Amino acid sequence: MTASWRYSGSFLTAGHGGSRTIGLETLIYTASAVLTSYRQAKIQNLSLLPLTSIVRDKTLLERQQLHTSHLELDRRVAAVYKKNFTYVPPSPPTELIESTYYTLDFANRKFVHIGIDPSEQFQVVVHFLTPSRHVKITPDFLKRIFSLMGNMLSFVLEQTLTYKRTLFLETELYKISSMVYGGENVIVIESKTQDGCRVLLNRKHLIQLKYLEWCIFETITQKSIMTQPAVLKQFEMFLNYINVEFTKVDSHRLFSEYLLFVELWSS
Repeated sequence: MTASWRYSGSFLTAGHGGSRTIGLETLIYTASAVLTSYRQAKIQNLSLLPLTSIVRDKTLLERQQLHTSHLELDRRVAAVYKKNFTYVPPSPPTELIESTYYTLDFANRKFVHIGIDPSEQFQVVVHFLTPSRHVKITPDFLKRIFSLMGNMLSFVLEQTLTYKRTLFLETELYKISSMVYGGENVIVIESKTQDGCRVLLNRKHLIQLKYLEWCIFETITQKSIMTQPAVLKQFEMFLNYINVEFTKVDSHRLFSEYLLFVELWSS
């Protein structure tokens, strides 16, 4: 029976009432093999190899190569998952002056910590604290978090079917995204300037944070308007006193005495 051939793009289709598709690369390989076999048969008076056997051999070779590549990939993935990852905790947060705590989840030890940061030129900052992680943000960025509260709550309330990562906000210093943790959708607030500084907030934490919105911003306002100027004035008085005292330093007095005085005064 004579086969009918039809060319379609990079494939050639043959049919005897049915159909079979041969790739262009396979077709070229087959034609070359048939031509070689024909030349050998003509010289040695041998029968030609059937076209089907050549195609079958080519297909089996491709399948073996694909199976080998899959086994190698599985081996590499297994090696990655067998690695022991060591938890590297972030550096501890800065101690704040005149700080105030609000509880998000007492059982899991998650808190909002508001105070004056001496390492940030005595600016008011906000810390999200957990037993193993923390992140420091500014009051302005906290306002942006509350502006996205509706979108974030809608996301975490969705049923978790597949892993789905959503980026809600990204700046030069911070990033807010989502992930699946413990079988539920959570919000990730992380710092882009400090390695390992991030916290995870689930639905319960976001709702509690929303309830505390007024209290948190009232505390920030009070510390910015009243507490911060008072702390700065107190430090200015202390520095002026030290400056006056050091102008009257007796060469016979030891520097350790003044150092002890400073330590006692600061305590």
